[in-house]
Amino acid sequence: MALALAEAGADVAITSRSADDAERSAPKIRDATGRKVLALALDVRDEAAVERTVDAVLREFGHIDILVNNAGNVVSTPENAPFEKRPGELWHNTIDVNLHGVFYCGKHVVAKAMKPPGRARSSTSPRPPASSARTGGSTRARPWAGPRSTTTRPRGR
Repeated sequence: MALALAEAGADVAITSRSADDAERSAPKIRDATGRKVLALALDVRDEAAVERTVDAVLREFGHIDILVNNAGNVVSTPENAPFEKRPGELWHNTIDVNLHGVFYCGKHVVAKAMKPPGRARSSTSPRPPASSARTGGSTRARPWAGPRSTTTRPRGR
């Protein structure tokens, strides 16, 4: 996703819980497109971290035009995959990433960057973006502004 947006002329910010994952993907996108790429660590389960990340993206790019929420988390093994055997802790972690993370990212991006009202655009995907694989990066590195998401600045704006 981040690569496709950069190929279309957007500057992008990418996040991952691991700064190393984001930093490995950033130069690949930058080299392939010539666009600005900001790589940041972010755990979308932490609302304060989401707010700090939105602020960092705004400092770097001045605005956020697109938020792509694409973090997804379902950790299971053959033993705990059946619903009736799934530990509550794993369920809560999934909800924290897949639901609360999307809410936190949308809340802070819309509040700080997508005014006037009605400009907000958000895309949510439960799977890693194809661009991570295409750039040879880890599938854990995601485009930004949200649950390991993408913010963009289209060319000429």
